[in-house]
Amino acid sequence: MGMSIRNMKYVNNLASMLDMLLNGEVEPRNKKIGFILTVFPFGERTGGETCTTISNAHPVDVAVILDGQASHALEQVAAMKEAPA
Repeated sequence: MGMSIRNMKYVNNLASMLDMLLNGEVEPRNKKIGFILTVFPFGERTGGETCTTISNAHPVDVAVILDGQASHALEQVAAMKEAPA
């Protein structure tokens, strides 16, 4: 089940405020700080169908960043599994 329209409005408003706090009122090409905000329900591990991601960056940049973050997270999980209890 996806995010409700009401919650999506909250996420969009939050993203707008975050962009304003990080970059101020500048033209998109003059922004210095990018962000990616992902919202998901706890307890659901369905492969991402239920998460919502919003960013102030170009989708290609978001994909590259998320790919790197996913690789790092998988390495951390693997290390935790190998660590003695």
